Amino acid sequence: MQMYVYLIHFKYKLHHAGHYIGFSKCLDFRIAAHREGTGAILIRAITRLGIPWIVIRTWRVDGQGFERHLKNQKNAARFCPLCNPKILDFQNEYVGGDDFCSEFLHEITQLNERMAITPMLFQLNTPEKPYTFEASSFTAACVVTTLLGGGFYSLWQAGKQVMPMFMFGGAEKWYQRTFGKNFQDVVQEVSLDEIAQIYLTLLAGKPEERQRYLQELSMVHHSKQALVSAASQWRPQIKPTAYGSTFIPDSGATVQLLDGRELPVQEILGEIGINLWLVDLGEIPSYTITPSGDSRWEEVETAIA
Repeated sequence: MQMYVYLIHFKYKLHHAGHYIGFSKCLDFRIAAHREGTGAILIRAITRLGIPWIVIRTWRVDGQGFERHLKNQKNAARFCPLCNPKILDFQNEYVGGDDFCSEFLHEITQLNERMAITPMLFQLNTPEKPYTFEASSFTAACVVTTLLGGGFYSLWQAGKQVMPMFMFGGAEKWYQRTFGKNFQDVVQEVSLDEIAQIYLTLLAGKPEERQRYLQELSMVHHSKQALVSAASQWRPQIKPTAYGSTFIPDSGATVQLLDGRELPVQEILGEIGINLWLVDLGEIPSYTITPSGDSRWEEVETAIA
């Protein structure tokens, strides 16, 4: 049974209290008890006074220790996305319809707008060099890291490692521990459009190099040649394939799959390595392809460690 710690935000404070942090082995049942006035004393009090409240954040936990850790901070607003504008990535697995009542429409709209226009910066460490990219969520960043590296790349944010390498296995256990789901299930939560948008932000170098490049790029106004020259220094270089030339798949190109089927490329999601492209063939998951010896494309067998 999955256990949760949850954070409730009050529309108006009751004395000094503006939030409630709770723990439950059955989240839906616990929130329903709060709504019916049979839960915690504080929630019973604000409900009786007619103060609207909303479950704004949840954490998957293995026990009650994390709840105590948060309460010991004595600053629940620090963990509330509605109160702390620095929070741009969080989970909320409670989907009760009565929670998102009209009283919170304005706050939720503002929160969604803030998250949509403020992407987070991540650093991708490869055996060769670091890269940076922007993503709207931690989940999407992890998925892209795994798709690009197959377990051989690590993910960093703000100077801290947030996802390790899995050179000797352990990726599935990490996804289960972090998201409560295996990798294939987590992939379904990230759209192909979001993955493609992340690929477009990928630049070689560390965050400070990215910032310097973008500053220099902003100074280029009229010279197309200068723009191309500057961009080529930082974007991953396109190298010749094993067959002596650089191939880029066309939409509609045919791909030979490992199971013998042939499917046309519907959309090119991005270049993910030397001679490797991630494409959409109209199926889930996406496919990694490489040019074959007869100028055609074939699926590359990849495995998540």
